[in-house]
Amino acid sequence: MGAEIDEISKSINEHQTRKELIDPVLHKIGWIEKYIKEEVNSIKSDFNQKHFILFNVDSIEKGIDRFIDYVLLDEDFTYPLQKEWC
Repeated sequence: MGAEIDEISKSINEHQTRKELIDPVLHKIGWIEKYIKEEVNSIKSDFNQKHFILFNVDSIEKGIDRFIDYVLLDEDFTYPLQKEWC
């Protein structure tokens, strides 16, 4: 399986990897879309206030903004359960 995934990852981009490989697994194990935030700006988001700034190509500040691929939230959106940094 590892070699197969290595071969697939060479032929698709990051967005396709998330949509074709990671998202289906998250849904299969029970994650509901409303608890999954993608491309969260870790610099401008206010995690304590549950205010997540998502990726927007028109508002990126190069050299400043940083994005988290996925933030998985608990049921009341108060705590990110897992951060995948990019």
